[in-house]
Amino acid sequence: VSNGRVFIAGSEDKTGTKRSLYCFDRKDGKQLWVKTIEFGKEVRTHGTNTHSPSTPASDGKSVVVWHGSAGLHCYDFEGKSLWSRDLGVFDHMWGEGTSPVIHDGKIFLNSGPTNKKVFVGAFKLATGETVWEKEEPYKGDGDNNDGGKPMGSWCTPLVFKDQVICAMPTRVVAYAPADGKLLWSCDGLRFNNGD
Repeated sequence: VSNGRVFIAGSEDKTGTKRSLYCFDRKDGKQLWVKTIEFGKEVRTHGTNTHSPSTPASDGKSVVVWHGSAGLHCYDFEGKSLWSRDLGVFDHMWGEGTSPVIHDGKIFLNSGPTNKKVFVGAFKLATGETVWEKEEPYKGDGDNNDGGKPMGSWCTPLVFKDQVICAMPTRVVAYAPADGKLLWSCDGLRFNNGD
């Protein structure tokens, strides 16, 4: 909810080939606009997880939505597309679920679980340009760790003072918002049932 608007992300079909961002008037619930991305590819998800489960983020002027493999998108409050980014394929047996966070002119995003590349990144809110991206090392195939147990992180980053904090599959990490410098990390999230 931002500046009199309510934003909700969702999928237009069960396969996730059409991902949408809906905008409603906060006062009366009237739908003001919907923007749909025709992704055209089926991506796996768990039966209890829909496609595009991410919560959109807004600064009161623009709204950002993360549609996983269908990209990161930014719109103004009238529904005009400001920019879109293709960040790659995000494929996991349980699907996606991380949400972007806006702070100080940047978007912070945990890419979530995938069998390709797991990263936390910062992007310019005005343009979508990458400010920094930090790849998170892991062992396994993206669905399961090297011990055959499930793995993944659906953590939405937390911006606290001068840190971007995120729980990843085996550790908690804290990055400097400006340049992504690793400030600290704490191991210990790995346990017998998975990462």
